[in-house]
Amino acid sequence: MSLTQEQKLRTRQELHANRRRCPLDDQTLCEALGWTPQQLADNLDVNAGSSPAQVWLLRDFLEQAITDLGGTPLPFTVLTDRNRQQSEIWFGPRSVPSTPRREKKG
Repeated sequence: MSLTQEQKLRTRQELHANRRRCPLDDQTLCEALGWTPQQLADNLDVNAGSSPAQVWLLRDFLEQAITDLGGTPLPFTVLTDRNRQQSEIWFGPRSVPSTPRREKKG
């Protein structure tokens, strides 16, 4: 499953919008996902350093964390539930880590 430049741009915008809604700081996100800060940045930006499977994982984790911590995530227009089945064929199923209960400071 390969994204066009337009789809990457929309996905980047949607990931960043949901990142802003997520009340967890970057360190907590990285710890939960087992990523470095650079991996988080690359996957948020859907750039050459990102991994399609990790972009999907980030999407799912942000959506889950926002909901678990009392918010409402914005919808995704490219990484939709409808496209999930195809992504799992390409990249395998993903297990989303539990949401940490630490909230963003400031």
